Amino acid sequence: MAEKEHYSIGEFSKLFGINIQTLYYYDQIGILKPDDRNPQNGRRQYAFDQIYKLASIRFMRKLDYSIDQIKEFSTITDYKESLEQLRMHSVKMREQWQNLLLIDTIIQRKIHFVEHCMQQLDVNAMMVQELPERRYLPLGGEDGVYEDDTFYYYPTIVFYRGGRKVFGAYLDEQFDGIAPLNLTSDSKPVQIIPAGKYICAYHTGHYTTIEETFEKIKKRYAHLHLADEWITINIIDQFVDNNRDNYITGVQIQIL
Repeated sequence: MAEKEHYSIGEFSKLFGINIQTLYYYDQIGILKPDDRNPQNGRRQYAFDQIYKLASIRFMRKLDYSIDQIKEFSTITDYKESLEQLRMHSVKMREQWQNLLLIDTIIQRKIHFVEHCMQQLDVNAMMVQELPERRYLPLGGEDGVYEDDTFYYYPTIVFYRGGRKVFGAYLDEQFDGIAPLNLTSDSKPVQIIPAGKYICAYHTGHYTTIEETFEKIKKRYAHLHLADEWITINIIDQFVDNNRDNYITGVQIQIL
C-alpha cells in the first residue's frame, strides 16, 4: 500500500480510532495543527509524517498526561530527558495508585463493617454478652477529631467518661486483622478494650438522644455493678445515611 501524501480529517480520525471533534480540539489548542487545508472547502488535511505526532499524543494521553504536559513533552528533543520525564511521571502514577488503593480499602472496610453488623441485628435487643478483647486507635476529644484523617478511615467508637466524649477509630479485626494498616504518617498506639461481660444494646436515632438509651440500660440492670464508662460504636452513621433518624449505634457497658 503506497503512503499517502495527505489524509483528510475523517481518514486521520479513522486511522487512530478517535473522534473528529478531538482533532478539532487538538487544532484549537495548538498541539496538532493540520498541515494544510483544502482551498475549495477549507477542510483540514494532515501530512503523512503527522501520524507520528498524533501517535505520540495518543501515547501521552494513555499515560494520563495532561494537555499542558503533552505540550511540554513535545518540546523535548533529547531521549535522555524524555526518559527522565517518563520516570518522574511513573513515580507520580504510583503515588496516585497507592492513594486509590487506600480509598478502596476505606470503602471496602465501611461496606464490610456495616453489612457484618447488620446481619441479624435487632435494634430492640438488650442482653448480656461475653465479648473478646478488641482494639482501637485513640483520637482524643471532639475538639480535634474531625481534623484527623483516621476518623474517616475506620468505624467510629466513642467512650463516654464522666460527661466527656473520647473518640477512637475502631479496628474491625475480621477486616484489618489484629493490627491496623499504616494509613497515616501520624502513627497511633493501638489501645485495647478488655474482654469480659458487657451489657449490649442499640440506640436508634441521633446521638443527642443517646443518653435515653443509657438510662434504659441502667434502669433494667440496676442490680449489677456496671462500669462508669459507656462505649458506643457507630454502625449506621452520617457516612452511610443522610437521615439522622436512621442512625444505629451499638451501646456497650462492662459488668464489673
